[in-house]
Amino acid sequence: MHDLVRQLGSVRHFSRLPESARAAVVSAGQVKRFAAGSTILSEGEPCAGMFVLLSGQVHLCKLGLRGQFQNLLKD
Repeated sequence: MHDLVRQLGSVRHFSRLPESARAAVVSAGQVKRFAAGSTILSEGEPCAGMFVLLSGQVHLCKLGLRGQFQNLLKD
């Protein structure tokens, strides 16, 4: 758990939180690993929380009206 608390401290949105607050976030959550190419979340699905990416990359896209992919994250 301590390693996750440390990793969470490297995420900008959590970097100013004291270690005890980061530990509370880690304790309330769960670690999920996804294989490359997996769909993590689809638009319109319910989501009861948040995702924090600790390693890897996420391709964020949306299907347009005609089925074309729209990249939502620009480099």
